[in-house]
Amino acid sequence: MFKKKLTAEQQRVSDIFKRLCAAYGVKKNAALERHLSLSNSFCTNAISRGAVPYQLIDKTCQAMNINFDYLLNGASSDNKAISDFETIAVNNGLIKSLQVLSMNGFIKGGGDDPETLRKLAKIQFEYVEKEFELQKDNN
Repeated sequence: MFKKKLTAEQQRVSDIFKRLCAAYGVKKNAALERHLSLSNSFCTNAISRGAVPYQLIDKTCQAMNINFDYLLNGASSDNKAISDFETIAVNNGLIKSLQVLSMNGFIKGGGDDPETLRKLAKIQFEYVEKEFELQKDNN
């Protein structure tokens, strides 16, 4: 992507985009831009300027139920039963499994809509997270 060495601030923004890509289950910034209907050079321009995409981080936190500090700094709260990295992995796994169920006709009424699948995954994840908390408290 960049041939020259990134400054510390540019690297920080690049790392933020890596975490955003992981949150949405994509591997490259271009795929993130397409997925979120951003301009083709949104990520590259933000990295070049060292501009932290605060609005995009906030939108992602709300949509994916992810901690703001994790997306911004890569920091995770130690007192949580499930880490933010695990949150992303479980959310993405739930969405993928719901897509398979939808394709096989097990989900009716809008089951092919990505936003509907995200909402269903969020509901399921809330129960998974509660179960993690219960198990953590019992141990």
